[in-house]
Amino acid sequence: MEGDYLTKVQSDFHPGFPLNHRNKVIHTTLKQFEKYEPDSGLSMKFCLDGKEHYRMNGSQHEVTSGKFLLVNRRRDLHCWIDSEKAVEGICYYVDEEIVKDVIQTMNRNIDSSLVSPFHRMDSAGGEFREIVLTARRSLLGNFLADSAIVIRRDSSIPGGSDFFYRLAEILVAENHRISAQVNGIEAEKKSTREELFRRVTKAREWIEDCQLSQVTISELARECCLSEYHLHRTFRQVFGISPHQYLISCRIETAKILLQKENLRVLDVAHQTGFSDIHTFSKTFRKKTGVAPGKWRNSFADLAGKDKPNREAQA
Repeated sequence: MEGDYLTKVQSDFHPGFPLNHRNKVIHTTLKQFEKYEPDSGLSMKFCLDGKEHYRMNGSQHEVTSGKFLLVNRRRDLHCWIDSEKAVEGICYYVDEEIVKDVIQTMNRNIDSSLVSPFHRMDSAGGEFREIVLTARRSLLGNFLADSAIVIRRDSSIPGGSDFFYRLAEILVAENHRISAQVNGIEAEKKSTREELFRRVTKAREWIEDCQLSQVTISELARECCLSEYHLHRTFRQVFGISPHQYLISCRIETAKILLQKENLRVLDVAHQTGFSDIHTFSKTFRKKTGVAPGKWRNSFADLAGKDKPNREAQA
């Protein structure tokens, strides 16, 4: 039955192919593609390599490598790919009835005296926030990314039909978490909280994409159409950290990856991650990780050396 859940498209995408499946995974590798779907399925568009374009409800979204976009059921959806290099992506469709069942079950487990943080679903289906997110920054994104590894390697869906029940559970849990973040924003109107959440999420994505350049808070504020203080205040309310602190954290995570490359000096890593000098980089790295960059590199090398005999024995 697993073959019924997964479709791979590597060159030609038939114009009549629908984009409103239920409990289906579409793995595509395409250079050119365009499709208009007046009745989309509830899905998560995960880009593995390249750039995908989507337009719905008057808004346009670009989904680049390592990011995903959630699309609600019954959306007027226009999507396209236009690239000289093949763009690889995976689209995860889940039956809205499964999601509805998950939400109703979870709502029954919430004390009736409390206001449910879930977006309740009527008979027509549910509404989730349609924003572009980095996969490895969320529970849902991690699930999609981990599943993609198996799909690429084995050309199969991990868990078969059970996969979609788990996907629905994580989708609802992620929406619950985001709702709590939105409700933590100090604004009277719900529409204002939702818009501020959208803007600071955009700010977070912009920081991740531009972390290696000389990003300034004033540029970030202009990008999000907020004052510097309003951005700082709302970002902290949503993510529990300031934009500047988040930028530094992103740079340190990138530095950890670069330090694994033996051909790069610590000084090179400092410059490539946006630090002005090695002293500032080393001090910040030690503060965030508890060890100096050189010591972290040596520890990683020692760990990799110990693991090498195990890998050779398994080969």
